[in-house]
This record gives sequence, C-alpha cells and structure tokens, in this order.
Amino acid sequence: MTMEEYANLRAKYEQATAARTQMIATLNSAVRAMLQSPALFHFSNCEGGFPAEVIMNRTAPSFDANQWPTAVQIQQVFVRWHEARQAAESAWRGLSPEQQKAMQPPAP
Repeated sequence: MTMEEYANLRAKYEQATAARTQMIATLNSAVRAMLQSPALFHFSNCEGGFPAEVIMNRTAPSFDANQWPTAVQIQQVFVRWHEARQAAESAWRGLSPEQQKAMQPPAP
C-alpha cells in the first residue's frame, strides 16, 4: 500500500462521512419539524390531502417529496460509508509504521 493510495481511500472515507452527516441532518430536520408542529407538518408534491388550514398556513413545516431521499437512497449513503470506512482502515493497516507516522489514521 502506498501513501498516495491510502490518502485517496481516506479522502473517499471523509466524503462518505460528510454525506452520512448531511443525510442525518436532513432526516433530523424533518423529525424536529414533526415534533414541533405535528398538526401542521406535511410533505408537498405527494399523495394525501390535508385541510386547507395546513396547506395554506405559511408557517406549516413542509418538505418537498420530490427532493426527499427514499429509503434506498438513505441506505446507500450508509452502505457507502461502511465500505469506505473498511477500505480506509484496511489501507491504514497496510502501511508500514514509518508511513503511518507521516499520515493521519482514518477518523473513527
């Protein structure tokens, strides 16, 4: 394993971690909105009718269903993170002790 190969795998792991963090933030924002305004929360651009006082309320928390990730998309973000983590950790173990001293290990 070269240091350059490890650096590339570590960068992919960091990108996957950022994508996972963003996905968690997206899901969290909807959960917070549901908890804060359960009577007004809704998704737009999907099936299901809501009373006019929900749809017309400008303060009602609404998320665009067309922009919302599917369960498969959410799962893939987490799968890619696990794959990238395993690749980075394996690459780290493939470095010599001298190489490891010059590099940062994958973040936990």
